[in-house]
Amino acid sequence: MNLPLIVTLVIAISFASSPTADLQQDPIGSSSSSSSAVGSPAQETAEAHSEPATVPGVFEGDDGKSEDMREADDALAYEGAYQSPYSLRFHFPMEELLPDAHTWRGSPGAQARIPERDWYSPTVLRLRRGWGPLARRFEQPEFVVGKSVEWKRERLVASGARFIGYGYQHHHIFDWDPPAGWPWNSCCTGHQGKGVDCSTFTSWNYNWGLGIHVLTNVVAQGANPIAQGPAGELRAERINRPEGRPGDWYDQLCATLKTGDLLFIRMHPDQPAVVHAIMWVGDVGQSPDGTPLIIDSTGGEVKDSNGHKIPSGIHLRPFRKGGWYHTCFSHAHRWLK
Repeated sequence: MNLPLIVTLVIAISFASSPTADLQQDPIGSSSSSSSAVGSPAQETAEAHSEPATVPGVFEGDDGKSEDMREADDALAYEGAYQSPYSLRFHFPMEELLPDAHTWRGSPGAQARIPERDWYSPTVLRLRRGWGPLARRFEQPEFVVGKSVEWKRERLVASGARFIGYGYQHHHIFDWDPPAGWPWNSCCTGHQGKGVDCSTFTSWNYNWGLGIHVLTNVVAQGANPIAQGPAGELRAERINRPEGRPGDWYDQLCATLKTGDLLFIRMHPDQPAVVHAIMWVGDVGQSPDGTPLIIDSTGGEVKDSNGHKIPSGIHLRPFRKGGWYHTCFSHAHRWLK
């Protein structure tokens, strides 16, 4: 059995159970041992409470407009839990891509800038309301230094794939799940729970994976090609929507995009405003019908290659010719060059 196939099997087994439980089974390290990678708890807490408070009605991720996307009205029914036909096959061993997944840095408690015991405090309620505590700003891990661009691209996808199965929520971090009575940023899920929205998800992957800090608001993320990285300011390469009819440039676009690119999607082809962000999976994505894959968090409805509706939240999804992601593609940002 060759190495890429082994990696594929590990991915399938790891995501069959709760991502959170999987992480908590092997807690290696502590906040003190990882402080060089994420900053001291006191420093992070001060930073978290020094930023402006959340304004009610102002979205810090996406604004939920992508929930109106419906491409699964004729989806086939299925019984039991959703089983995705898609998988990931990496060219690098998983233990090399994610050596920190089972350390404190990869635990739920490391997601926020404040200690987990304070996630539901009166201060968070007053300042952050339904968004919850701010995500921690991670520095680039030392083991990333000197790695190839190809390795870094695959780490981005592997970082995001850890959360496959989490719900779609307007939160800053994945595992924040407030008690009843807490303000809720309503969405298609219909109730409070764990999860994040599209641009919070794409921002997190670059933040945790590589120490690159892109904005979380979907409009700002799509408009701003500048971010802070390990060596200072970074500027993304912009890949514009090709001219002409979408059907004429689909293959060209798919050939141009690379693993880890961030794609920004309009609600309608003739409306320039961006409403959704997705990450291109590229050649590590395995699809039964050969359709290229993306990974995102959405409340919109998309069918998989079996004709089943993919649940809302974080999943691998097809970038299907003639589909919403394709026809409403606005532009992409490439941070790794």
